[in-house]
Amino acid sequence: MKRILIAVGVLLAFAGIFFILRYSSYCDSDWVRTEFATLDEAKAANAFERGWLPPVLPDGTTKIVEVNDVEANFGEGSFIFPTESISAYLEAMQTAFGATVAEGTTGIRVQITLEATHWTIDLDQQAGLGKYAVELKR
Repeated sequence: MKRILIAVGVLLAFAGIFFILRYSSYCDSDWVRTEFATLDEAKAANAFERGWLPPVLPDGTTKIVEVNDVEANFGEGSFIFPTESISAYLEAMQTAFGATVAEGTTGIRVQITLEATHWTIDLDQQAGLGKYAVELKR
């Protein structure tokens, strides 16, 4: 009888752990990760139309990564850009989208708000690395 009670207790413990892991928000996350080798690949996949990527990336951008929490309407990502494209990129962002440009902790910080979407983009000119965060207020 004692062995049966122990076996039932162990089974209930495993069932409880399974239930917690299966139905907790930690394991049932809506995080989505997408990668593009080139800017052309991202354009061909209509990635910009989905609204998670910044509205424009520098010409020649590669290794684009976006990681988005669809449920929380928040995303972040990174990209590699040719450093010689930075001036044209910043000018385009300011002219077309009214971006604010300032010195950041590791280079240049660009901020853009379009309708209900806000991007913060940090550009490391030395490394040619861009990192961004996006918040959609839907």
